[in-house]
Amino acid sequence: VDPDYLGKMVPHSTPPQLPSLVGVAVSTSDLDQARQALQAGQIDFIDRGERLVVAPAQACGSAVLFEPEETVV
Repeated sequence: VDPDYLGKMVPHSTPPQLPSLVGVAVSTSDLDQARQALQAGQIDFIDRGERLVVAPAQACGSAVLFEPEETVV
């Protein structure tokens, strides 16, 4: 993805250089359960409604996006 699109998908994220692995999408059958697991683990994330985003700084340098099974990019 280009840097502008990356900013829309993963707010406040700047890749070290392009190309690079900037994130992975994880398909989940229960987004609420994923949300609860992140909260229980005290993992900071951005809740974008149909997507939960764990910032690269919280996930070893690559963003982790949790999305419902039917919407994974």
